Amino acid sequence: QWADAASLHVIKDLMMDAESTNVLIVAAYRDDGGVASCCPSAASSFAVLPKMELEIKRTSKLKVTDLSVRNLNLDDINEMLATLLDSTTDETFRLSELVVRKTSG
Repeated sequence: QWADAASLHVIKDLMMDAESTNVLIVAAYRDDGGVASCCPSAASSFAVLPKMELEIKRTSKLKVTDLSVRNLNLDDINEMLATLLDSTTDETFRLSELVVRKTSG
């Protein structure tokens, strides 16, 4: 999923507004080029998030927390899919391979 320019503008306005209180915004992006390879049409939208984060850190009093998360490996994805689909890991293995191939984990 990705955000269009108008949505990013609203998010930025919310975060820069000194009167905004009790707002939690969670934004996720891949900084390893994974977006460009898996979703080329979304790559430009994702490129905006790191720049927006830097600007907010520089000009706002809001607390910004970075959390780096590694890509999931095949076993992680297979276990998650098996749990979500109430199946065995043997039953979800081929789907897990497809997910890894399409998303790079």
